Amino acid sequence: TSAVKVSDVRYMGLRGTSAADVSINLACSKSSPCTGVVFNDVNLAETTTGTTASSYCFSAQTTSQGAVQPALSCSS
Repeated sequence: TSAVKVSDVRYMGLRGTSAADVSINLACSKSSPCTGVVFNDVNLAETTTGTTASSYCFSAQTTSQGAVQPALSCSS
């Protein structure tokens, strides 16, 4: 991660699949954490049969609104 400040980003109404196990990956800077990241009505499914999509967050402040899959590990 680098010292780029990310804030006030909205992901709304996303649908799709992910070839990666971690379909939502927020790796923010420890010195400049991501803030105000909103996920609203997001559904990302794993493409590999028998596996479950997951999320990863580092130094990120997020809010979930509506249904969000996979569930965020960093929701406030």
